[in-house]
Amino acid sequence: MYRSVWILAALACLALAAPAWAQSRDDNWKHCVDDDPDLSIGGCTALIQSGQETTTNLAIIFTNRCIAYHNKGDNEHAMQDCDQAIRLKSDYQSAFSERGVIAYDRGDYDQSIKDLNMAIQLKPDDAIAFNNRGNAYSSKGQHDLAIDDYNQALQLKPDYATAFNNRGDEYRIIGQYDHAIADLDQAIRLRPDYPLAFSNRGLAYFDQNDDDHAIEDYSQAIALKSDYADAYYGRARAYAGKEQYDKAIADLDQAIQLDPTDAAALNSRCWYKAVTGQLQPALADCMESLRLRPGDGPTLDSRGFVNLKLKNADAAIADYDAALNADPKLVYSLYGRGLAKHLKGDKAGGDADMAAAVQAMPDIADQFAKLGVKDEVSGSYGTPILIAAGIGVLAVIGFVGYYLGRRRSPPPAAAG
Repeated sequence: MYRSVWILAALACLALAAPAWAQSRDDNWKHCVDDDPDLSIGGCTALIQSGQETTTNLAIIFTNRCIAYHNKGDNEHAMQDCDQAIRLKSDYQSAFSERGVIAYDRGDYDQSIKDLNMAIQLKPDDAIAFNNRGNAYSSKGQHDLAIDDYNQALQLKPDYATAFNNRGDEYRIIGQYDHAIADLDQAIRLRPDYPLAFSNRGLAYFDQNDDDHAIEDYSQAIALKSDYADAYYGRARAYAGKEQYDKAIADLDQAIQLDPTDAAALNSRCWYKAVTGQLQPALADCMESLRLRPGDGPTLDSRGFVNLKLKNADAAIADYDAALNADPKLVYSLYGRGLAKHLKGDKAGGDADMAAAVQAMPDIADQFAKLGVKDEVSGSYGTPILIAAGIGVLAVIGFVGYYLGRRRSPPPAAAG
């Protein structure tokens, strides 16, 4: 929780800075540093409006209210308060650190790094600031710098489970799975009740096609946090890897119930329903996913697959065209478009698409055969096109609808 680290710092500052005035002022201070953001905002606002506080105290108060607004998701007011705290006290490390976290949450990673640079300059032993800057570097794709910051955070605080989790996920992103699992193991040893670490380790196992261990970890994450939409989504993908589509769909039902705006989960459910022959419900899921995320290549591919199974050749070709326009590397779209062209009687055009797809992914005909999609020209499931496999491999594209978004611990508040 953002608040837990800050409260101790604020109370320490208060002990030094706040004289023993009226009881109502003491109550306002207690509210100002309370975990409850509404109480905190009320108490801090009363102190600001009293006109009785020193400049240093006001910097503390504005930073505390900044944190409360941030915890409520009101980043605009949070940013305004942290700005004011810095205007009042230009060397106030906690305000820079918190403002860096807010900038990160707003997706302004350059500003986040700038503020956290200042926080680290003002307090070089702040493990939290290094961890949070690592998150910002990671989001910019600067993985070496992110790992350097997580290393520094762990040097300063060797029992920092959050930094082990984040560094483990960073290693996963760059494909160093042994290091990833080792770090996530350590995060779990330090915090056995850490659902995010279990979920991230599940993702690391999933990336290595170890679906059984992935399911175990996602299940543990869900046991610890029953409303964990990402864990349901991750477990669904692992079940699908084992072709247990009913379980996959059930988990996606839970994920979407928890977050109806999750376009990736809707796309995946569209795909799995299409695989199991639930074509009209699949089409509805793809339509909703595209409403939330227009023009998304993998979802257009999924809808193309649904239309292909419905034998709507024109609609399938249009979807596959749009998918390949969005992402030319979608080999499933290329092969599916070939099948759709065959469905229309365009043998030459279909053969060309399918041959190009096999060149990029030699076993794609087998993949479509497993999905039950029959080639209307050959009368088979597309296996004759496998003669093109000898041309060579250009790329291997993973299962459509698998989104490998990185997961990060919400960064805690600044230490004061």
